Amino acid sequence: MSSVKYTLLVLLLGGLMQVSAQERPDTRKEQEKKKEEQKRTEEPAVRDESTLRKASPRQFLRDNQPQGRDIPVPERGSEQTLQPSGSAAAQAEEVRKVFNMVEDGLAESSIGRFSPHFGSQVTVSLRGGENGMYSANQAYYVLENYIRNRRLVDFSFNSVSEFGPNPYATGSAGFASRSGKESAQVYVALARAGSRWVITQINIY
Repeated sequence: MSSVKYTLLVLLLGGLMQVSAQERPDTRKEQEKKKEEQKRTEEPAVRDESTLRKASPRQFLRDNQPQGRDIPVPERGSEQTLQPSGSAAAQAEEVRKVFNMVEDGLAESSIGRFSPHFGSQVTVSLRGGENGMYSANQAYYVLENYIRNRRLVDFSFNSVSEFGPNPYATGSAGFASRSGKESAQVYVALARAGSRWVITQINIY
């Protein structure tokens, strides 16, 4: 083979190898690049359990909110505090029992029917009788003496307020006298003392 032909053959083979090297893709680099893009685009199907434990309920709802939907997240302080539903009814029942005893006792002219419910201090105001603040024992004798000297013919409460810190009841009483029947108004108030309701005021006017 002549030197000229040999030189041409070498140049031809070198050009083919250069073109082949330029056109051959770097498959390893492309595979790594595809893996990185896949990691960035894919969302993890299951979140880390420790992350879920640390996240607050509000943050959890926001982080896991589906696309295109708005899930209302309760704000702090929006929770309503539930009050005991039976507390008012229980107070009304206890207060009514005390007023029923007062009503029965006055109707029967028997102060002893309701005197066990006197408070340690009772304000007593009697028309034509004693007026002042008395101990439970003193209030009993003042009222007993007042009823004994007047013949009570009828009594009943016509208005009762069972709620609030100072429940009260008002009623009408009829007394027999030499000149006929006299009427009077009665006012009784209660207050809470420990675990029970006690009588703190009795007015007959």
